This record gives sequence, structure tokens and C-alpha cells, in this order.
Amino acid sequence: MCAQDEERFSSHMLTSRFYLGLQLYQQGKLDEAAVQLQTLVALCPDIADAHNILGSIYQQKGDLEEAIASYLKAINCGTDAYMAYNNLGCALRLRGDVEGATAAYRKSLEINPDFPAAMNNLGTALRDQGCLDESIAWYRKAIQLNPDFAEAHWNLSFALLLKGDYEEGWEEYEWIWKLKPPMRNLPQPRWDGTALKGKSILVYAEQGFGDVIQFARYIPLVAEREGTVIVGCQRELKDLLRSVQGVTFVVAFGERVPVFHVQCPLPSLPRLFKTTLDSIPDSMPYLHADRATVEKWKKRIGARTSALKVGLAWAGSAGHLNDYNRSCRLDLFLPIARMPGVQLISLQKEIPPRWASDSLSQLHVLDFMDEVENFLDTAGIIENLDIVISVDTAVAHLAGALGKRVWTLLPYAPDWRWMLHREDSPWYPTMRLFRQPSPGDWKSVIVRVQSVLEDLMGKGFNKGVV
Repeated sequence: MCAQDEERFSSHMLTSRFYLGLQLYQQGKLDEAAVQLQTLVALCPDIADAHNILGSIYQQKGDLEEAIASYLKAINCGTDAYMAYNNLGCALRLRGDVEGATAAYRKSLEINPDFPAAMNNLGTALRDQGCLDESIAWYRKAIQLNPDFAEAHWNLSFALLLKGDYEEGWEEYEWIWKLKPPMRNLPQPRWDGTALKGKSILVYAEQGFGDVIQFARYIPLVAEREGTVIVGCQRELKDLLRSVQGVTFVVAFGERVPVFHVQCPLPSLPRLFKTTLDSIPDSMPYLHADRATVEKWKKRIGARTSALKVGLAWAGSAGHLNDYNRSCRLDLFLPIARMPGVQLISLQKEIPPRWASDSLSQLHVLDFMDEVENFLDTAGIIENLDIVISVDTAVAHLAGALGKRVWTLLPYAPDWRWMLHREDSPWYPTMRLFRQPSPGDWKSVIVRVQSVLEDLMGKGFNKGVV
């Protein structure tokens, strides 16, 4: 074989290996794809696309450091660097380096000023830093270039809602159904908010526990439209949602549903009821634990402590995309656990290993959660507590919906529902918000919580004070 033929053969072999790796990646066979592409870049280190795909593989597998290293190698190759800079920004943001992510997205747009994906991602990084006006401007630029860019529309809704612009925010929020169609592929028509006139409606969960609890406040308003209300939800919420006024039937997913004429996902109700900051349904409580459940937990908890009972939830679901920012380590609550006259009681059903760091027994935290079967039990425990302290997870929503005193601990870049720069919540009148002063600074948050708790205890812990 002559040198020219060898060169052609080598080039063909490299190309074949790249496309095999790409095909495996597209099929979700990440480990097999990685082997092909790692071999390829070992033979030929200047193939930018191979490094880029490797970065995506590492990122999907949770290895952000390797992902970042691969994106930087792709950038150094100098080919289509705008894509690699965009991917680098995504990995940096997941690592918590929002400023680095912002710089990477801006660099991507310097190279390719008409790149909607980078505009969308830059908008999100700016939103994380509280720069809402600039964030909104970048989302709008992305949408101008690509009017059907569902992710940009949905992200725009978060920025608008965070800012308090509910009218446009709810309209943009509906793009979620283009981004991820409803899980329930139902033939019945979507409800348009008009009078039901005796028809039955299925109102169903489409997101996590906290969202379901937050939006369940709209169910009584649906019932007022003169219809029969059937609620579809996760099995863990079924018994609790029976307590909502206006509910006729509650079915868990997978159970047989009574006949219904129209349907509506819960997250669409705020738009249908034209919710503004001044018209959020705030009649509390709208969820209730039955007397038997409350009494059961009163006996269990009362037998163990006579101190001030403080419920604690320090971590959300490990599968949540923002879990790294919204959850914190248990050991950070040690100063509160050591306060005289205070008894911490766990409201943490699952303890992700990342946030375990110290055992509950080391902090003398009472834990009954192994006995908890569903959210009705959790509600029964909360009804027997003096206060709930929780990160942004379903427990905070549950305590607020029960009308209990709840202090919610928020990351520097909060979810849309908590807005910015305020200590109260228009969604839950009995809730007080404690915000990180800078990204990742949970210590300052807990110092502030401890100070306020000490002050309240010094005043005899007035039950009516939030």
C-alpha cells in the first residue's frame, strides 16, 4: 500500500470511528460511545467535534470536571468553537460557577452572534445572578431568531414570574407543553376556564410534589364553575388532596379514572384564572390533616419531647435539576440543634448521601420518617410542630398550605415563585423567606435563622408571629 493509500485509509478509519461514536451517543449508549471517541482523540487529538461529544457524555454521567476539560480541548482545536463555549458554559453553571458560565456564553456569541441556544443559556445565567432585565432581553432575542424555541419561551416565563409580571409570565409558561407534552395523553378537550355546567373535569399533576401542593389552591375555584372535580396525582399525595374543598374524587396515577368531559393540568390553572400578584388565592389553610392522623402523631412526638418542636427539611429530591443549589448539608444546622429548649424533628423522607454528612442521632434530631407512609402523615407531624424550617422543597409548600409557621431557606438564585428581595411570600401568608446573600452561602442563612429564632424564643414565641 502506497503512502497516499495509507493516508486515505487512516482518514477513512478516523471518520468511521467518529461516526460510530456519534451514532452510539445518539442512541444513548454513552459508555460505548466514549470508548470510540477516546480512542479517536488519542489517535488524532485535534478533532473538535469528538472532544465536544465527549464533554457531553461526561456531563450526562455527572463528571463535570472531565466535561469541562473536554470542552476546553474542543475550544483549543479552534473549529466551531462557539458550540464548545456554549457547552462549557452549561457545565460551569451546573458546577455552580455562574460567572464563568456567563463569560463562556458571551464568548460563544462573540463568535456566532446569531446563536439562539447561547442566548437562551446566557439569559438563564443572568437570571441566576438576579439580572432580570438583561436576562429577559436575551430570551427575547433568542425567540426573535427562533419563534418556536420552546425552551427560551419557558425560561422567559420564569424570569417574568420572578420579576412579578404574571400576565405575560403565565402565557409564556404554557410553552412547557411544547417542550415536554403532557404525560397524560388524553383525548378529552382541554378546559378553557368557562363554566362547566354540571360536566366533570380531571385536574391532574404534571410536575413535582411541591408544584402540586402549590397549585392545589385552585381546585376550589374550579369547583365553583359548577362541575364535578376529579383530581389525578401521585400516590403519595392522594390521601392529602382529598381534604381540598370542592374535590369529588382523587385518583392516583395508574388507577381507574371516573368518566370526565374536560381536562386540565394543574400548572395551567393560574393562567386560566388570570392570576396576578394581587389575586393569588391565599385562603389558608387549603390542605388539612384529619384528626385521627394528627392525634396519632401528637402521641408519638409528645412522648419524646416537651421542647420547642422545630421541623427540619434540608434537602430536596436528588433528581431535581437544581438540587445542588437548593439543598444543603445537615451539619450546618448544628448551631440550631444545640439551642437550649429546641428539639429538631426530621421531615426528610429521603436523605440523599450528598447531604447526609452527619447522622441525625449526632445532632439529636428526632426522626419518625420511617413510619411515614405519605404526605398525609407528614401533614399530621407538621400540625404538631411549632415551626417548620425547610429548603425549597415540598415540605415548605406543605407547611404553608397547612397554614403553619414556616421559614423557607432559599439559594441566591431562587425559583420563580419566591421572587426577589422580599422576606414574605404572596403564595403563603405564614411563610418567611431567608435568602443566601451570595451563591452557596448557607452558613449566613442559618446564622440569621438562629438569630431570629432566639429572638422569638426570648419573646415567648408568639404563635401568631411569622
